[in-house]
Amino acid sequence: MESSALERYWWDKITSASAFVDATVTALRECKMPVLLVPNDLPWRNSMRYVMQEHVVADRSRLCVETIDVFDKNKNNLAPGAFLLKVWKDDTYRRSSRLTIQQHILNNNLMQGKLLWIKGLSEKNVNQWLEFCNGFKIDQRERGMIVVEIPFDKDLSRYENLKAIQYESYIRDYSVQLFIEYVLDDKEYDKRWRSYLSMLISTLCKKDVEIACRLAQNYDLKVCRIGEALRNISVDKKFARRGCSEDHILNLIRNKKTKKIDRLIWTAQMQVLFPMMEIERVKWVERYFSEIESVIKTRGITVVGDNAWIENPYEAELKHLCELYKRGDLDKERDDKRKNRLKLMYDCRNDLAHLHICSHEKVYALLNAQFEDFF
Repeated sequence: MESSALERYWWDKITSASAFVDATVTALRECKMPVLLVPNDLPWRNSMRYVMQEHVVADRSRLCVETIDVFDKNKNNLAPGAFLLKVWKDDTYRRSSRLTIQQHILNNNLMQGKLLWIKGLSEKNVNQWLEFCNGFKIDQRERGMIVVEIPFDKDLSRYENLKAIQYESYIRDYSVQLFIEYVLDDKEYDKRWRSYLSMLISTLCKKDVEIACRLAQNYDLKVCRIGEALRNISVDKKFARRGCSEDHILNLIRNKKTKKIDRLIWTAQMQVLFPMMEIERVKWVERYFSEIESVIKTRGITVVGDNAWIENPYEAELKHLCELYKRGDLDKERDDKRKNRLKLMYDCRNDLAHLHICSHEKVYALLNAQFEDFF
């Protein structure tokens, strides 16, 4: 699927992202001015605006969207009302009229049929714009509405005509994982690889689904190490301004915060690889149940790290299975592939149990085969 289609899919089809869009449309329907509180690292800003504007038009609204970048267009730092009158080339407003500038705008239909999308605000001018927008009392949205986009958090509780809509409160980590699974579905990964990579990517990228999508779409992560892929993205000019927050993955990569990155990778591996290995361990036990049971009855098997004895074959850990197979207690043929598989799983489990990540090579070997391949 092309990138533009994936962007639309995120904002239109993923429940949490589409709920953010719907909340904006609902606020406009209720004649409240939506204030979108979005992070600096908001994914696909232009697509978000486009999808929201489509939804507004589809919501039986006759509003025509007019985007105004205050940072680019208001170099003289005019007050919001004066700035907009200049944009609309209206010089008829007089303070002596005793009308507010908002009343003047509405009385003269200067916003009629328009949805003003205000962006490019900073902490220096945001209060001016919020006060200005709150000064409008709109009873019919066709008279004109305003959407304000702010790239930081702001308390709006004192503004009765504004509606705060916070991106972070809608988007959940599992939303990113779900979306990345969808992206990976177009790639030649089996279910095990998709499960692992979607967890790994979403854990590293958190809510920055644009970076997550770039990883999933542009790199074969069976071959390319994820650290190398992230370094490539971190020096891409397109993402030069991405990674403002301290814990953003690109900031961690650029500042070589290896321990923090490894902890995120370990977290993902624990959630996916650990249960995968446990499921496979049980299959090995069931395959050699009678042989393990025989050893328990004749020689006994001690619990790992304890002096107690195992009573049930299902209690046999990977370390036990490795030792038993190596001695020929499980299989007289001592097939090297089976022995190496058990050793690989034991090494991986041991790494994770001691807070170490499994290497790229170990993960590749682990996921590129499964129990059924050895029998």
